[in-house]
Amino acid sequence: MAKPLKWNGSSSLKEMSSAEIDDNVDLILDHFSGMTSNNTGHLAMNAEAGWTSIGTFADTRRDQAVGTHPANTTIHTDNYVFRQNLTDLTPSPTRRPMSVKYDSGSFDGVIEMTDTEMRADIVDRVNAKIAAGSVGSYVLQPTAPGTGTWSEVATINNKFQSGVNNSTKLWKRTTGSNTTATRPLAWDAGNSRLSELSDAEINDLVEIYQESIVDTGIGKYVLQTSAPASGTWQRVGSAFDDTRKERTDVSYAGDYTGAYAGNYTGNYTGSYSTFYSGRQVGPYSGTYTGTYTGYYSGTYTGNYTGATIQSSNETVSTVSLWLRTA
Repeated sequence: MAKPLKWNGSSSLKEMSSAEIDDNVDLILDHFSGMTSNNTGHLAMNAEAGWTSIGTFADTRRDQAVGTHPANTTIHTDNYVFRQNLTDLTPSPTRRPMSVKYDSGSFDGVIEMTDTEMRADIVDRVNAKIAAGSVGSYVLQPTAPGTGTWSEVATINNKFQSGVNNSTKLWKRTTGSNTTATRPLAWDAGNSRLSELSDAEINDLVEIYQESIVDTGIGKYVLQTSAPASGTWQRVGSAFDDTRKERTDVSYAGDYTGAYAGNYTGNYTGSYSTFYSGRQVGPYSGTYTGTYTGYYSGTYTGNYTGATIQSSNETVSTVSLWLRTA
């Protein structure tokens, strides 16, 4: 595997060690984390036009208070759409690190590293550090991780009718104290010699990493219940539930007083009087049967079943943030 070259003393060259390459990778990640433009690989929520949707958290809630009956079936939904910038780009580093050139296994000078070689030796290290929660990585959890400095990107709420029940946040690790004493060598065409890469030139190598996210999928994130079937994914942070108050049927018993209108059929006993043509006859006592239309009032005792908003919760959906690592 090709490795970047460094100065080894005043006039000799040597391949960089893994630790020295890691120092340079930390510089690249510092730059990646702070990018505000051309920031392929970054995450946001809702607003970033042109970014790719990677999943949605739907927060649902009922619009009636606990104990309401009869309860309606209205559900309110707030959607939190997670997006990742997956804009393809063509890397254009100012200068490329040099590596040893071999011919049939024998030393044959030095040559600029190709994109494939930089992916194998530099980008793979970037991916490993991102998976380990290094600068430039994201997590979804209620509070910031205890290691490093993290910036809040977005807040997701799980609401009830009475207000916010609980929340989680999207965090990005933002800063490190990274510097490197050992820098890769690159060809200085203007002076026809080798010279060390500057910090800015090392930062330019971030585009190799960004291109690999789009091309290979490693470094992509999704928001969903479980890991996708294709590739190797790890949960970053903790799962988050959408919950809401349960609506169930409840039986009630009690007394009810009111006026009612309708038709009633039955036997009645009582006195009545009436007029007939020519003379009055009455009053009479007896039993008669018939159908009557009218109003009556009274107190009734009985049972009924009604849909009611409960104090207990139901889980509607669960999501996690997943990072593709291989």
